[in-house]
Amino acid sequence: MSNVLEVDLNQTNVPYEQRENRQKKFKDGTLKILVVDDNEEIRETHKDYLAQHGTIDTAEDGDVALGLIKKAYNSGKQYDVILLDIEMEKMNGDEVLKQIRGPNAFEKKKNIDRLKGSMFIMVTSREGITDVSNAMKYPNVHYIVKGVKNTKDEIIKTIQNAL
Repeated sequence: MSNVLEVDLNQTNVPYEQRENRQKKFKDGTLKILVVDDNEEIRETHKDYLAQHGTIDTAEDGDVALGLIKKAYNSGKQYDVILLDIEMEKMNGDEVLKQIRGPNAFEKKKNIDRLKGSMFIMVTSREGITDVSNAMKYPNVHYIVKGVKNTKDEIIKTIQNAL
């Protein structure tokens, strides 16, 4: 049984040119990826196996992540993928996502097409339907349950399939 919530976006939501560009970046190892987790060991593990796919930045909490995400958007060099832990002490992943992608949030104020924006992969140990539905109410967001031995493979598969 897979620990990835499969949501068929049929990829028609993401403009073809954007999807083609991101797939090329994945193959070429030129994605821009942000890993956000309050556990340093987990951040480093993600960084190690994702390094072959591009440049990896890390953030130890939601506050730092929010600053990095906004700075990247403002510079015109947004992250292609944001791997975001939901359960963090300072600012949790749900709040980061809400502040970036929620109604009247950062992307909306900057007139950024949310389907062309960064792809979020929410990573958590929570499996409840409420938790999943909270993350999935925004476009271009995926949800993975961590703590299983194949989390790394599920993350790579999710990135590859969702780009």
